[in-house]
Amino acid sequence: MNKRMNNKMYFTVVALFVSIALSFPGTALAAHSTIEGVIAGANCIATKGTCPMKAGDPHLALEHDFVLSASGGKYYFMPNISRSLKTTYVNKPVRITGVVNGSSLLVSVIEVKEGGAYEEVWNWKKITAELSKGK
Repeated sequence: MNKRMNNKMYFTVVALFVSIALSFPGTALAAHSTIEGVIAGANCIATKGTCPMKAGDPHLALEHDFVLSASGGKYYFMPNISRSLKTTYVNKPVRITGVVNGSSLLVSVIEVKEGGAYEEVWNWKKITAELSKGK
């Protein structure tokens, strides 16, 4: 009986590892896209309601999340970006690079347009490189 339980547990663990391993190549091979738009309140974009106009606007408190609003009415949620970073750049022209999956955008780089040129303000590779140095 004990050997049977060990075999069952072994196959369960192997199945788990195989399923995890199969999920990573799809992510690693996903193409990065660059999308220009503005960061706006998700609720105001979805319901076409009143949108916060700038950082410090009282309407920001009513928004639970923010999206990248692109041309053509498309918008993308950015789950790996903090709310505070999103509110910093609300309604500013941005160019965001990342992996698109439906209406979700896994962000790797954020650039903000200042004076006609884009300036990088957030870069996941640079952040992870600094963290791996122990700084």
